[in-house]
Amino acid sequence: MLRRHRRLLFPLAALLLALPLLGLLLAPDSAARSAAELRALAPWPGRLDPTALDAWARDHFGFRRLLIGAEARLVHGALATGTGEVFIGRGGRPFLRVNRMIEQSAGLRLDHDAVAATAGMLAALRDALAARGIPLIVAPPPNASTIATAALPAWARNPGRATEYDALLAALAARGVSALDLRPVARAVPAPYRRFDSHWTPRTALAAANAVARAVGRPDWTLDEAEALTPPVPVGGGDLLRLLGLPDRREAIPWLSLPGGGEQRLDALPYPSVAVSGAHPGPTLLVIGDSFTRALLPPLLLARLGRVVWVYHDLCRFDFGVVDRVRPAQVWYMPTERRMLCDPGAYPAGLPGGG
Repeated sequence: MLRRHRRLLFPLAALLLALPLLGLLLAPDSAARSAAELRALAPWPGRLDPTALDAWARDHFGFRRLLIGAEARLVHGALATGTGEVFIGRGGRPFLRVNRMIEQSAGLRLDHDAVAATAGMLAALRDALAARGIPLIVAPPPNASTIATAALPAWARNPGRATEYDALLAALAARGVSALDLRPVARAVPAPYRRFDSHWTPRTALAAANAVARAVGRPDWTLDEAEALTPPVPVGGGDLLRLLGLPDRREAIPWLSLPGGGEQRLDALPYPSVAVSGAHPGPTLLVIGDSFTRALLPPLLLARLGRVVWVYHDLCRFDFGVVDRVRPAQVWYMPTERRMLCDPGAYPAGLPGGG
């Protein structure tokens, strides 16, 4: 016969198992979006649809956020396991792993067809810009897994294998397209990437902007750290922690000390193009890139230029017509390494040479 205290375990376990159902019935989670999971939650179906009802119940059961947070702290925090989107390296350092970027950095993924297609598109872009008297430079920001390799296991480190970054630089050189390898630039920066976020730090963005400016013959566009950066300040908001479902943590890093300028949206796309104007007259620079350049490059460049226009590259689906609308003095093509190659069949709208 079970002892008294053991008999109490059964109703206690039943109560714990029933809590999510009771919470669902009495006080369901009414949030429309999960900040921790970076996705919209299933809405109330409004009609008898078993599949939709099941999806709603899974997304709104009682104490859902509390239970998900507890699981994340145990599984990803204490046990240091990752997910399909985030890899946990040595010392608990998280790395983004989408698009097989860790394999890309290690030279375990090399799509020669995509490299050739991207190089061909960029050669066509160079020619179309040259016909307008506008120079082009290609300078992809490298993956964190390409630079911060000390926290990676042996299989994820590159012992010297050629990568897609190497292959693209070679293909561009063969076509006479100006390109800059930002990997040595990033490696020369102390702590070049944020620990809890997939992006580089403002200090690395500054080093990259200065390197590109020198490569295009405009050393007068460069800034020193005293002009552009604050002393280290606590910064939070790491996307890697959100993807893991872990609470936000702060890290002390130098941040931008420059004003952002006046911003104007140029289209209604989900990732809209913007024109950011500074406080003084000067040339316009067009940057075609992604989140690595969207927030950090305009403030850095507006200290020397009159306007910076930023356009999402969209895996080679951007609109070439923006060139004639904004008339830039130069174009910097800077999608990050993991997203620098064109999607199969993708080509910029309005760019000559498309199929």
